[in-house]
Amino acid sequence: APLFDVFVMDAFATAHRSQPSIVGFPLVLPSCAGLVLESELNAMNVFSSSRRESVVLAGGAKVPDTIKAISKLLANEAAGKILVGGLVGAIFMAAKYGANGWLRKYLEESGFGGLVNDARLLLDKYGDSITVPTDVGVEVSGDRIDVDARKINAPIMDIGPATMDAYSSAVRGAEVAVLTGPMGVTEKKQFAEGTEAVLKAMVNNAKFTIIGGGHTIMSARKLGYIEKIKHVSTGGRAFLQFLVGEELPALQALAESKRRFWK
Repeated sequence: APLFDVFVMDAFATAHRSQPSIVGFPLVLPSCAGLVLESELNAMNVFSSSRRESVVLAGGAKVPDTIKAISKLLANEAAGKILVGGLVGAIFMAAKYGANGWLRKYLEESGFGGLVNDARLLLDKYGDSITVPTDVGVEVSGDRIDVDARKINAPIMDIGPATMDAYSSAVRGAEVAVLTGPMGVTEKKQFAEGTEAVLKAMVNNAKFTIIGGGHTIMSARKLGYIEKIKHVSTGGRAFLQFLVGEELPALQALAESKRRFWK
């Protein structure tokens, strides 16, 4: 610290961590946010001001973190609609329709079985605000087959066409649309259809769009939508935590630095 005059915090993706390189320097040096961090805060302020007029498409594979985020968003009335997909969607499908066949086996092997009850409680309490896939794309011998969400007999790889239409319609007119994770396994072209459909609906119909997380960004870039998104967050877990209003250690440290050093 004696070697420097000012510390600039610009690593939003690590802002959720209490580590010396993140929260230590602001306590001993005048510190401020960098331009990337500033843009992240501005985008999240747009989201937080929209509240009931916002739609969050919660996909991806960060299942425990995302279910926790969904719970907080709804409890705080910070989002109008939650549309689930990806592995998160699988948990909610098990909660709504029951887990049989492949889905039951997946839950047993993944260790996510205990989260099904959490999802069920959320559906009981906030059912009108949570939309669960009605059909899914599964993989059979390398091919895509779309099936009813109550009749899953093979690995879930994407949301189905009826769900794509429903989610696209739900995004229309949203003040802010947020995508936290892909709707399916976008590494395989035939299972990128759901993610492409919701991204297209977001850029064409929502007033402000936000995406976050490495796989989400990779998918948007691969599908050609990255330049059309209003804000691309550099964070994964930090993005989720900030989205639901949790205080990030890095921001707390910057506030303390302002109190100590900036006049």
